[in-house]
Amino acid sequence: MADVKNIIRNVRRHYIDRIDDRYLPCSAEEAERRQEGKTLGGLLELLIDDESTEFIAKNTMFSICQLVYDKMLESNDSPACSLWKSLEENAAKAAVSFYEGRGIRDSVKQKIYGMKPELLSLGISKAAKRRHLAFHEDETAESIARLAKYFSGSKKPDTIIGIASGAIEPALLLKAYMSPKHTEFIRYSSFRKDYHVKVPKILEDKIEKSISGKKVLIIDDWVATGVTLDKAAAYAKSLKPSAVYATGVVIDYYIKRTIGAKKDFMCSGHPVFEY
Repeated sequence: MADVKNIIRNVRRHYIDRIDDRYLPCSAEEAERRQEGKTLGGLLELLIDDESTEFIAKNTMFSICQLVYDKMLESNDSPACSLWKSLEENAAKAAVSFYEGRGIRDSVKQKIYGMKPELLSLGISKAAKRRHLAFHEDETAESIARLAKYFSGSKKPDTIIGIASGAIEPALLLKAYMSPKHTEFIRYSSFRKDYHVKVPKILEDKIEKSISGKKVLIIDDWVATGVTLDKAAAYAKSLKPSAVYATGVVIDYYIKRTIGAKKDFMCSGHPVFEY
């Protein structure tokens, strides 16, 4: 695995500068059109489509992850939980390969596609939501590199909490580069009007043990008002961790005025909030 310092260099070389046309040979609008409104079956076929770019394949994997995570939330589904573990592992491999400029291996795509009968048996009928971090690979690379560098050594968190479903990708990247003891996912969305933190009931005890007495880093995809970070941090604090930090990949410039953290600091120019 490449050093975290190389993440930005590689993503700029392969994605932003587009030297390698596997990454985005079509326009952003065309890439989004191919993914928009796709149900689980359509996403699985798109994943192995010869015309799918590396960019489309990566985002398709995380769209599949979103749908399966939502299924776990809605139904306390044990089969969905088993499939989630495999999806999480393979999506993490794909994301690291993408950001290190090595491309996504066909074997990883085929492993996920090979789960098609089990995935379709979950009965997921809704289409995938638009991913906020799609087309924000540069911000994702930079924030992950900065956070992985800052939260190292004695500052390393025991547990990373990704706020699903948008932060599944950055949480798994942090897991790959920081190797925490635990990586868990919760959900709160003011836009979806959840109004309280949700966790899959089948994983509730595991998540609580991963937070209690631990140093926790919460990551969201896009922080607009700070409400989601506040709610996620309050949930974590209720489980008596030793420390709670929270941040997002993209953070609006005025956020310091609205967030409820007790203090904030800059991590190589990237805001982090302590609760």
